[in-house]
Amino acid sequence: MLRVEGLIVRRWGLRLYVERLEVAGRLVLLGRNGAGKSTLLATLAGLYRPSAGKVYMEGMEVTDLPPERRGIGYLPQHPARLPLRPRRALEYFSRRWGVDYMPFVRRLGAGGLLEKQALSDGEQQLLNLCILLMREPRCLLLDEPTSHLDWENRRVVWAALRELDLPLLLVTHDPLEALLVGERAALLKDGLVRGPIALNTADPREAIGARLDLYGLLEGLG
Repeated sequence: MLRVEGLIVRRWGLRLYVERLEVAGRLVLLGRNGAGKSTLLATLAGLYRPSAGKVYMEGMEVTDLPPERRGIGYLPQHPARLPLRPRRALEYFSRRWGVDYMPFVRRLGAGGLLEKQALSDGEQQLLNLCILLMREPRCLLLDEPTSHLDWENRRVVWAALRELDLPLLLVTHDPLEALLVGERAALLKDGLVRGPIALNTADPREAIGARLDLYGLLEGLG
């Protein structure tokens, strides 16, 4: 479980405050463009240092630890380009971490990438997510991981994320994605995290209807 207490982040003219937040299942963080969602995730991943507060991973404080020692897998919004062809990249990390890459490729429906020479942004993000899962992190921080993907690949990734047995914090501005992936949702607005609230997606028809007022529901928390 990832836990945050009394976190204050000041960066790029933003001031963010998180009184307390726990990521034990699939938590979605909603927010409009410029709200600071990406900055918050990068801080939790260890790329930025908070002005105050604590970050815990499975009960151990990791506030001052570098990213590679936190046990957290972080996927930024803009896909990193690897200087290797897709299959070579997967083979490299497979050897480095001692895992077979094919189960992860199948899980994400990424088999079509193996023989490609060049990838679109969406395909690159799919490959990066596959590599991230190969590392077997104890928690995932995903910053709009499907924003560059087409509809079919988005559905595959959403289904894979629902099957993961590890804490997940997913940043998105899309209420539909929140409802199809998350168990709980929180909102980042005016520098404050509001919520979380439970998401009931047992009935798909209710989920589609609820998406229309999910922002209003979270904003009403005060």
